[in-house]
Formats: sequence, C-alpha cells, structure tokens
Amino acid sequence: MEPAPTLSVVVVTYESAAFLPALAASLRPELEALPGGSEVVVVDNASRDDSARVAREVFPGATVLVNGRNAGYGSAANRGWAVTRAPRVLVMNPDVVVQPGALATLLRASASFPEAAVIAPRLLNTDGSLQPSCRRFYTPATVLLQRTALGRLGLGKRAVRRHLMGDLDLSRPHQVDWVTGAVMLVHRGAVPEAGPFDPRFFLYFEDVDLCYRVRREGWITLYVPEAAMTHHHGRRSRAPSPWNADLRHHLVSYGRFLAKWGASPGV
Repeated sequence: MEPAPTLSVVVVTYESAAFLPALAASLRPELEALPGGSEVVVVDNASRDDSARVAREVFPGATVLVNGRNAGYGSAANRGWAVTRAPRVLVMNPDVVVQPGALATLLRASASFPEAAVIAPRLLNTDGSLQPSCRRFYTPATVLLQRTALGRLGLGKRAVRRHLMGDLDLSRPHQVDWVTGAVMLVHRGAVPEAGPFDPRFFLYFEDVDLCYRVRREGWITLYVPEAAMTHHHGRRSRAPSPWNADLRHHLVSYGRFLAKWGASPGV
C-alpha cells in the first residue's frame, strides 16, 4: 500500500470559480516543498458556476467531488475528509491565499504540540490588516452583539473586542477557545473517522462545535500567527437591521449548539 502523504488539503467550494486560481497558485509551491508528499481534495457544493471545472484545471491530479445539492460546509468537508489519508488535514475555504512558509510553519507547530487537535494561522484581510480569527466561546450576548449595530457601541464594542481576543497580543501563539473554519489544520487522531464536523450545522458553528468537542476530550486549539494567510471574504458588510440573514443563521446554529451541549460555554 502506498504510504500516506505528509499533508492532505480539503477545499470546499460553492460558486468559487473566481477564487480558485489564486488559491492553487499559492498552495502549489508550499505543497511541493513538503517532504513526504501531499494530496488535494476539492468538494463542490452544487455550484451554479464553473467551480468544479476550474478546480480540475488549477489542481491537476486532485480529487474533485461534486455534491448534487448544497450540503453545507461541514458536511462537504467531511466528504472530502473521508477520502484523505494524511495524519494532518488542512481544511480551508476557496477564497484564501497561502503566504510563503505557512504550511511548513503549521506542520512544525503540530509536531511541537501533539496535543493540538486544531491549529490555525493568522488571517489577513486583502489590505493586509489583521482579520480576527481566534475567538472566545460565545455567550448569548456576543451572538447578538457581533451581528448587530449594538456591537459597535460602548459596552457592546468592548464585549465584542474581548470575544475576538482583542485583549491579547495576537502577534504571539496562544491556546484559544476556537478558531474560524476558514483555515484549520486538523489532527486526524482527534476527530471521528467520519470527519471533524457535525453535519447538523449547515452554516456557522461547525467550527465552534469542533473546537468545543475536542476541548472536552482533552485536546487544545492553537493559534499560530507565524503562519499567515489572506482571507478574501473576511470583511463582509453587516446589514443594519437586527434581523438580517446572517443573524438568523447564527441564531439557528447557536440554538442547535445549545441543544447539543446543554449550555453556553462562554457564560
């Protein structure tokens, strides 16, 4: 049997054709530099654009899986996970650009911290500014504050800043509560064989749920800012109405999180 590669990469796409060439171009030299080889799996969530075709073009030799319907990010990532073989799997969005040396840095951190189930890089906005990617666990208040104008005022602003770990020196590594699912290096031994994510979370909270679950089982989540990546969609606009679609999705997923675990760990 062929030995497992050093790293597997799972990319979940949904109408992402425009972003895939930049991701592939940034990943290619990073993967070629890894000893032991690598593999790439792209899972397309029933895109209406040319995401699957473009993925086959820009990731030659990759496995490209196409879902018949949009199954949600976590479910699609699990499908890709199921055909990977490496002990460490990088699960990522398609709108990411990998900075030089980032993959090697994440893998060195994984070797140095074998207790880390999830390791995440520093994320940057396209203008080079820091994109908050490590968080404290939600409270009912921070779910509302982060998604509404209340989070930009007075006490709400301070609460959101603390939720986003703005009180820490994010130029240094930290053990954190959870990291956003835009990019995660996941230790295969820390998650079920079926994959890292609970498919009941269609949108939002699949990353919170993963980090909370592994923490309960004695693993840690690690933020490693020496590894940097640019995340194109980090600065989405927030609708002024408190009842925008983002908030509704967040509340539904938060309700599922509470139903699953019975309490809010951030309280």
